[in-house]
Amino acid sequence: MASEEVSVMIDEVPSPSEFMRMRRPEQFSDSSERSLYRLSRDVLEQRLETLTARNDMQAFERFARALCERFVCPFLKPATGPEGGGDGKVDTETIRTAEEVVERHFEGRADRGNERWGFAFSTKKDWKAKVRADVAGMVGTGRGYRTAFFVTSRYARSKDRSELQDALKAEHDVLVEILDRSWIVDNVLEKDARDLAYIHLGVGEKVEESKIGPRDRERRERLASLDRDLEAPDRAAEAPLAVVKCALDAAILSRELERPRYETDGRFERAIRLADRHGADRHSLAARYEKLWTALHWFDDIGAVRDGYRDIEERALALNHASAIERATNLLFGLSGPFAQATSDGVDVDVQAAWERLEACLESMWNDETRPNNRLTARTLLLMRGIMVDLAASDLSSIETRLSQIIEIIDAARGLMEYDFDRLEQLVEMLGETLGGNATLSRVVDHLGDALQQRRGETARGMLFLRRARQLDIERDRFEVIRRLGTVVECLTKEEHLDELVEAAYLLAVAYRGAGLPWAARATALFGLSAIVIQAEKSSLPPSEILPTFLLLGWIDLELGLVAELLDVVAVSRGILASLPFDEDSKNRARETLQTFDFSLGGQFLNAREGDLSAFQSLPDVLMAMDLPAASTCLLYALGHEDEALGPVIEDRATNLEMLAQLSAQPACALPRHGLIGEFDGPFAFTTNVLGLQLTISGDKGARCALVAQLLISMAETMLATAFEAGFAAHRERYEVRVVLSDVIAAPCPKFDETASQGLLEWPADWNPAEPRTASDARDALLTTVASIIGWTCFLKDGVKSLETLLDSDTAISRITTSLGLGVSMSRVMKETPITPAGIVDHFRADPPRSFHFRAVLPLPKVSAPEGSTSGDTADQPFGTIRSHRELKTRSLIDVPLWNAAKWRGVAGLSHLRILAGEAGVGRSSR
Repeated sequence: MASEEVSVMIDEVPSPSEFMRMRRPEQFSDSSERSLYRLSRDVLEQRLETLTARNDMQAFERFARALCERFVCPFLKPATGPEGGGDGKVDTETIRTAEEVVERHFEGRADRGNERWGFAFSTKKDWKAKVRADVAGMVGTGRGYRTAFFVTSRYARSKDRSELQDALKAEHDVLVEILDRSWIVDNVLEKDARDLAYIHLGVGEKVEESKIGPRDRERRERLASLDRDLEAPDRAAEAPLAVVKCALDAAILSRELERPRYETDGRFERAIRLADRHGADRHSLAARYEKLWTALHWFDDIGAVRDGYRDIEERALALNHASAIERATNLLFGLSGPFAQATSDGVDVDVQAAWERLEACLESMWNDETRPNNRLTARTLLLMRGIMVDLAASDLSSIETRLSQIIEIIDAARGLMEYDFDRLEQLVEMLGETLGGNATLSRVVDHLGDALQQRRGETARGMLFLRRARQLDIERDRFEVIRRLGTVVECLTKEEHLDELVEAAYLLAVAYRGAGLPWAARATALFGLSAIVIQAEKSSLPPSEILPTFLLLGWIDLELGLVAELLDVVAVSRGILASLPFDEDSKNRARETLQTFDFSLGGQFLNAREGDLSAFQSLPDVLMAMDLPAASTCLLYALGHEDEALGPVIEDRATNLEMLAQLSAQPACALPRHGLIGEFDGPFAFTTNVLGLQLTISGDKGARCALVAQLLISMAETMLATAFEAGFAAHRERYEVRVVLSDVIAAPCPKFDETASQGLLEWPADWNPAEPRTASDARDALLTTVASIIGWTCFLKDGVKSLETLLDSDTAISRITTSLGLGVSMSRVMKETPITPAGIVDHFRADPPRSFHFRAVLPLPKVSAPEGSTSGDTADQPFGTIRSHRELKTRSLIDVPLWNAAKWRGVAGLSHLRILAGEAGVGRSSR
């Protein structure tokens, strides 16, 4: 093979270490590099002194704004205009922010978030004249600034600052704070904002430093302990096998810490010497094998594996044990891979002949029925070898047969406590990367999950299912994703697995949303955010996953028309962006999403019904204060205030109207069937489509009643998410359940009439669904209500068997965990009890905004619908495959419960077609 071809092959194939790091990241170092900044006072002051001479006024403005975001207020609008205040008379100003967001923020001052502050930055030597001019300019705008901040690069005497601040307060009736160079230097050096000086002023030195990860810290402590044991002079004589184990464990820890190769190899050599002297043959094999395994998967040294392979094979064959043969097969798999084939280092190994020798030995073990554990291990290794051969030949039919054989091995191993399931876990994970959503492989995962739960507990099963879900296509295999992750969120509730729980909740919410189940998606996203909040409460800093999860919740709220919660999401997301150290690409993507929310909400206002708009009459100013100008403009137009929306210039109106019309026609601006939802001060109705059934949960008024309705509709979607695969089919087109609060009952009471198309859920008025105990106590009543909905609206193809499939195989009961805790999640995430929310306007600002009463429906010009398919992801979908509940629609000629209640006997054909019923009254009611 030409050297050029070898080079190309190596570039295209991941190296063994890259492959292992992707597959088993937990076996590598989790320490990371971090940046430290060095900066002296003299250097900083000299840079500030020469800003004007260097013409670096704009750099100072960026620096001063960043300082103010960190130490004064994080909620600042992007700067506009040139230096010196620009056309807006300020360099920046505050964004109106929810009080709840301000309370949870850990940077800047704890103001109430509803005052308007103006900021000006200057490098001019005559700072007194500059501050007078800037404050006068701010006040002259008439925007109602309560406080004016002036940041200067110059020193200002304390007496001069105080006198000027008092004078400007008396002259303009506005608080003035002058922040001079001493404030800047103090924050940069004493409060460690050197990074801002380095980034914006280019001053100082950036130093990279390692940060020890939690796994590495534990490994270091363990390694130090092992080294102390190994250095004890009498240790080998007292416990020789313990010394052998300590030496090998120390070498493996060195490998996982990614210590230099000379150190790790030296530790393995010591382990080999001690194993040869104090251990058995199996210890000598283990030490030599681990050294070669490390050479291959940590140092990409194929030559070392080739040089040492034959010794490993001979020792393994001599031991005559399947676990020993496994070590040789592992190395052979590495020597059979494409990376090994692209290199020629080391002595030549006849891989095919080696496989034949090992297979012959394994066949002999498989035929030995006197050693059942060894026999089953040998069969597993033969099966793994066969699967590898089939994969190389792309023989999928043979792989299907072997997958069924894996199930047989799993079932046979349940009673063999010495059988190690690790090798099957690794095999299944590898097959998942190749076979994806293969149905037989899914059965293998189910059987293996049950065996792992029996052997190690539910956490092992949850981790297996999470790894499986990661490998699935969330579009094509979304219902299996839902089944897997529904189990994961129930299994991984322990503190040490919070990261995996957050990931599972996010992926599950995405899958629900794609399946046309937005209420279930919302409940799951809030469940994931609740877990993130728990993490943040313990570490004081939320993980970066909080932002994408909040933005996902925003998309769901937009789809459901939950305006108040969407505004919460926007406010909190902006606070998160200002607080956490995201890179610029992440920040830009988040800002683009928030801008999309702005336009999409505006389009929904344009499409809203007149009755829905009454709840938003005081919202236009609030939206503008929240930096949602498109939504504010569209709402003004929807309320009939054309001049305020489009401006006084007549010639621009046609263009503006065309833009509004184009916006309203966008798919993202479509309204949910129940319309936009503001406050719950009147009758409400939530609607969803599941199994082709239009299900509505309605109530009279009140946030508590509405929360119960949200619980119920989320649980219905969650339970029925995979029901059509279990043989469920809706026979009714519509069904409604009314939620009523009652002062006379002690527990929730569902009531259903088989002849009516409406059910009733009575809820105790003093039961708060946002409290964990209430949610737990109400579980059975809510499940009974959902079961009644299923009973009165659905056929079950296989009767009880279909129900058992849904509850057991499809894990419907496991999935309700996220929906059942909806109220608790909302309370924890939004920092406000969801049954007593503030009004939309009061939620964001204390001073009353203007109210724009509805005037008239203003027309929009007709525009063509946006190009592109509106059918979602069905373009490449095989006929008969269902990927979303949106694709299902029920059309029923009869009301099945009424038909059954009327006891129909037959038909008669006289002058007219007659239908014979045993119950005449009921029969007439169904006409």
